[in-house]
Amino acid sequence: MQNAIERTNRNHGFTLIELMITVAIAAIVLSITVPSLTALVDSHRVKASRDQLVSALQRGQQEALANTRSTYLCPTRNGNSCAASWSADNGWLLYVDDDRSNSFSAANDQLITVQQRIAAEKIKSAAVSQRFFPSGRSVAASFAICSANSDVDEYLVSIDLNGRVTYAKASSSDCA
Repeated sequence: MQNAIERTNRNHGFTLIELMITVAIAAIVLSITVPSLTALVDSHRVKASRDQLVSALQRGQQEALANTRSTYLCPTRNGNSCAASWSADNGWLLYVDDDRSNSFSAANDQLITVQQRIAAEKIKSAAVSQRFFPSGRSVAASFAICSANSDVDEYLVSIDLNGRVTYAKASSSDCA
């Protein structure tokens, strides 16, 4: 009878060995899943930036047709003026060129949208700004959406002379 009482009063806990094995297994599982999770998040950022740029380009064409004025998409660092080139910390301005000066003037032009810093690492383009004519046609250009993570697909967004926007996976030279 005494042995039965002693067995029920005994502490039920984990030994140090059991705890160490559990921590080791958790560390192994985390070391396998964290890198793939980082790549997943980076991939989502690049795709979100691609979709935002495609949407802005399509909206630029629609606004040019609706307002019968040229519409521009240009890089911006501060949201108030166009930058001289695309860089890692850029977003973009989309505006209707009401004064027909071929440059953004807050006092004279209609600002359609401002995209502050993009989610992807950077956008690269030889074109400083993208112009849509009142007919809906455009200047042909391409924009590479790049990531610092080499495991993530990067995209090349292209626009042809008719204003048609397409995208495809970028080659290694597009983001180099």
